[in-house]
Amino acid sequence: GGLEVDFAAREVRVDGELIELTPTEYLLLEYLARHPGTILPHQALLSHVWGDEYAHDTHYLKVFMHRLRRKLGDTAGHSRYIQTGRGIGYRFVAAG
Repeated sequence: GGLEVDFAAREVRVDGELIELTPTEYLLLEYLARHPGTILPHQALLSHVWGDEYAHDTHYLKVFMHRLRRKLGDTAGHSRYIQTGRGIGYRFVAAG
């Protein structure tokens, strides 16, 4: 639904427009996109992207998730691609 993630090329497009992501933002999106519809716990995302030593440092995750959502066009009132599971983690969803 408007979002294309090319895992081989490590490119992301929204509505056909190439989106520049940092390596960290890309890792977050890739991990979420590979598990669509599943709420991934904060600790799992932190461990995957930053390593086990950051598994409980949710501030990093919140900052980068905010930046990623903004770049994808998600807004506070309308999350097209990433939903928050309050107190649990995040889920990748199809646009709607």
